[in-house]
Amino acid sequence: MTIRHLVRLGIASSLLSIAYGFSAHAAIVTPADTSPTAVDPFVWGDANVRPGGSVAITNSQPRSGNGSLEFATSGSGAKADFEIFWNDPTRTLGNLSAASFDWYRDSSSTAPQHLTPTFRLYFQTASGETGLLIWEDVYNGGSTAVPAPTDTWVSEDITDDNFWMRAFGPGRTIEQFGVTLADWEGGATFPNPSGQSPVLGADTLITGMNVGVGSGWAGDFLGYVDNVSLTFGQDDTILANFETAAVPEPASLALFVVGLLGLGATARRRRA
Repeated sequence: MTIRHLVRLGIASSLLSIAYGFSAHAAIVTPADTSPTAVDPFVWGDANVRPGGSVAITNSQPRSGNGSLEFATSGSGAKADFEIFWNDPTRTLGNLSAASFDWYRDSSSTAPQHLTPTFRLYFQTASGETGLLIWEDVYNGGSTAVPAPTDTWVSEDITDDNFWMRAFGPGRTIEQFGVTLADWEGGATFPNPSGQSPVLGADTLITGMNVGVGSGWAGDFLGYVDNVSLTFGQDDTILANFETAAVPEPASLALFVVGLLGLGATARRRRA
């Protein structure tokens, strides 16, 4: 086999790897994908949208394609979230291996300078207690005294970051802002006037995730989110790349690659 053949095979292998890798990991979410159906009830959708708040997939500030998730609030009562749930007993706190997302704060925002989009995980303990584990930039290297970056995309790997807790039934905020997911998994618990915080463990179910802005944000806020990713174990990844329109299907990409290879073979035959 000649070096030229090896190079051609290497190119083919690389292109096919790209095609299959795209198929395995890409998850394009368009506006058409945000309506639950009987076949697929677990889809991304807006939630907790209060007067003055809005969220939509737009092309105003595209990221990794032709769109992203746009959030806007006006006034301290405004709020908007975007979230997804699932029913999978293997998706537990102990099995959570990676979490990340990209955010963007527009410089037109007049809300307090440290505020950026928030990332939340829904949980349910073995005893049935539920709540949220909440990531905010201000507790992970940010500061109320320092402006958050504006007019630029920021990619956050939040796997080992701090998450505070909002427990349900009764609703109570656990004001401990230096607790990691590993700490919560290890059984960290704290007192609260409304009751002790739920005790989490490796078997605590993660039942959904949420990104959002507000409430209590004075002024106006404009920002964006994209490439929301959560991984359990080695290869169970929920990945959302928000786009205004679908990109070519992975199968189409694979066919495109095969077509390129066929075109090359035809050209070689013609030269021969």
